[in-house]
Amino acid sequence: MKKSRIILLIYFLLLVGYSFFTYAITAPNLTLIKIPFFVKFQNLMWQTFYHNRNTTTLIFCVLFLMLFGIYLLLAKNINFKSQKKLKLNLILVLLALPLLFAYNALSLDVFNYIFNAKMVVKYQANPHIQTALNFAFDPWMRFMHNIHTPAPYGYGWTALSLLPFSLGLGKFSLTWLVFKIFSLVSLMLLIYLWKWLAKLYIKVDFNEKYAWLVCLNPL
Repeated sequence: MKKSRIILLIYFLLLVGYSFFTYAITAPNLTLIKIPFFVKFQNLMWQTFYHNRNTTTLIFCVLFLMLFGIYLLLAKNINFKSQKKLKLNLILVLLALPLLFAYNALSLDVFNYIFNAKMVVKYQANPHIQTALNFAFDPWMRFMHNIHTPAPYGYGWTALSLLPFSLGLGKFSLTWLVFKIFSLVSLMLLIYLWKWLAKLYIKVDFNEKYAWLVCLNPL
């Protein structure tokens, strides 16, 4: 158990380092927080890494290899039969804390989710028919990608997106953070539903090992 906690701590520290590093690939026309020290940090990351693609790629690959290495150690060393001492939801929340403030690594889809909800709430437009490009005057357009096609996701996902968007109170950075929290809560809900369905239909206790292996995967 002690060894497992040390490995989890190393995993957490790697995620903290990864979260800082993600700001090396933030869109140059997007400043998430206009606080002086953060602006200086963001400018430093841009100047050091953004146009140095080879170094950025190498660091990214090394970080992910280290994360997967720790993940495999966790899979090997955690005693899945004594999970009452290590609550998965608690560990998941603690590990996710730095990621809540990390920039989106290789996908900007969350920005599309946010703007699709904004189209519904603010512009009373259907994002499955209209495109974000129709609202080129919106200041959020300056850092979005894939703005020329309608929402490729189902109406159900668009409807769900209205809740975190509304909680964001129209502030982009707050809305972005709420969407990330929404994703974390969804993952925790998935664990609960797994356990519930296992008992309801399979009539067996849920194997915690599978939840750990899925939820702690670096991807």
